[in-house]
Amino acid sequence: MCAIDTKLVETSKKFSFGTGKTSDGFTAKIEGETIVVDEEFNDITAEELAEKLPDHSPRYVMYRSAQKHSDGRTSYPICFLYYSPEGCSPEMIMKFDGCRNEVVKALGCTKVFALRDKKTLTEDWLNAQISALP
Repeated sequence: MCAIDTKLVETSKKFSFGTGKTSDGFTAKIEGETIVVDEEFNDITAEELAEKLPDHSPRYVMYRSAQKHSDGRTSYPICFLYYSPEGCSPEMIMKFDGCRNEVVKALGCTKVFALRDKKTLTEDWLNAQISALP
């Protein structure tokens, strides 16, 4: 297992309790044996975030986006994405897989989705994933 950097937990708390009305997110990666914040993004669409993801390296992603409801309300759900693109080394995939549940628990995430191809990450895809949750 990997250690979770305290800055990652602090960033997650700040992110979770923020009252922003924009789509924001951050990525985390494993450096050595520690999971650390990689990059933070403000006012970014899912498609723009997808472009920022590396082609051959896994990442954990927390993302908050506006979701419009049929009754006129807008909510800002926070999602945890486990991004593991094809072409990653098996060792890296195993390391990220092995730490995923611990990271989800430490960050308090409830909406968790896996992503293999960054081109899949769109606002429509994300809204469909959220809508499919019970």
